Amino acid sequence: MKRLCRPYPITALWILALVATQWGLALGAVPRLPWPAVALLVWLVGAPVSHGLFVLMHDCAHDLVSRHRWHNQVLAIVCDLAQTIPSAASFRRYHLRHHAAMGQLGIDADLPTSFEARLVGNSSWRKALWMCCYSVSEAFRPFSSQAMAGPRGWLALNFLLVLVADLLLLTAGGGVSLAYLLASTLVALGPHPLAGRWLAEHYVFFPGQQTASMYGWGNRLAFNVGYHTEHHDLPSVPWVSLPCIREMAPHLYRQPSHRSWGGCLWRFITDPTLSPYARYLNERSS
Repeated sequence: MKRLCRPYPITALWILALVATQWGLALGAVPRLPWPAVALLVWLVGAPVSHGLFVLMHDCAHDLVSRHRWHNQVLAIVCDLAQTIPSAASFRRYHLRHHAAMGQLGIDADLPTSFEARLVGNSSWRKALWMCCYSVSEAFRPFSSQAMAGPRGWLALNFLLVLVADLLLLTAGGGVSLAYLLASTLVALGPHPLAGRWLAEHYVFFPGQQTASMYGWGNRLAFNVGYHTEHHDLPSVPWVSLPCIREMAPHLYRQPSHRSWGGCLWRFITDPTLSPYARYLNERSS
């Protein structure tokens, strides 16, 4: 499997294509459409494209696009130019800590905070509201952990470039264009079937399993991010080769898996036994 552990430069072309798609829609189509059509466009196109950019940003965080780290960092920020919210630099920091210290409170920013878990609990309507506002939780959670320690240069550059991009979009297309990109980002992170993957990856739907995969058709829209157990086993394998891991060692991936992210999202909201507490915690290594 070592042959699979190498950067995949074509990912850079996907990043440019998706960013161009979002900007093209925001400037060319959205200003001419009525609000109901814009909302439908966000749901059917904008949110899936935004979600795809988050996945490709994830590959950049693992340096899986180029052999040069700074190339990956720049490309991750390019993903942000169509998201309206700077997140690439901070995501890189806390996601790598997530792999190194998964399930460790105060270090793994993928874990809900104790305040979040208590506030949401097992209530269906509070879980639904929490998922609708998941972007807010994701934005502030890393700063309450050790995951953000270190130099701030890339964070500042990320913020500055996204701010400039937002101002350019606002000047060229008006508020509706910026609102389209922002709505696409927020919907991709919360009230959308694809957002079920934030739950599917590490919430305990299958007792005894800390990480789970999803092998359904959604992977075609999300650059194989559903192969999440495979990704944690071999995080140096780019998205295009993740299915090959399972094909090469099928006997290692017979554990229960999800059929769809939408079904996972629905079950989390309606199942009273599931809540933000449904995560395994691991002790810090000495």
